[in-house]
Amino acid sequence: NVGHMSIRLRRRIKNHRSAAVDAKLAEWQQVLADTYLMSARGGMDPRFRSVSAELLAAIHAVKEPDAQTGTIEGMFERMALTFERTAKMVAEAPSLSKSGSG
Repeated sequence: NVGHMSIRLRRRIKNHRSAAVDAKLAEWQQVLADTYLMSARGGMDPRFRSVSAELLAAIHAVKEPDAQTGTIEGMFERMALTFERTAKMVAEAPSLSKSGSG
């Protein structure tokens, strides 16, 4: 669930906040929403991985990497893989119009 992941991320970065982190977090959340929509339509937003990396770098700039930042990095990777897999499945699925039902 995308909303759940966003909430989990906010909890995990509570000790790593700064103006730069907050700005990157806002950008990441917008790209997260865009990527979710694109994957549901069979595409992948290439910005997701780069914006995730930028947010992680901003977090690291506030505080040395720790177990929380390692978990965040893993969350980003799992989300990217899930979006990529979803986009591929949707893109490869037969459309309703092709089957004569649309």
